[in-house]
Amino acid sequence: VKKALEIEPEHPINHYNYAVILDEQGRHMEARERYEHVLALAPSLAPALYNMSCSYAREGNLDAALPYL
Repeated sequence: VKKALEIEPEHPINHYNYAVILDEQGRHMEARERYEHVLALAPSLAPALYNMSCSYAREGNLDAALPYL
């Protein structure tokens, strides 16, 4: 993923894939920062919206999760 980011640093899917890895590692705050960047590049990317919501929900922050659904 890091190599893909080097090659295409502003491709939303590259950032999305990195965010997924961060989320799987339990690094939710870092993942959300990356999802925010993804959504700045591609505001309607449904998997990023969903994963952003799930990231907040896993931490029990349902109020923050709802706007992304």
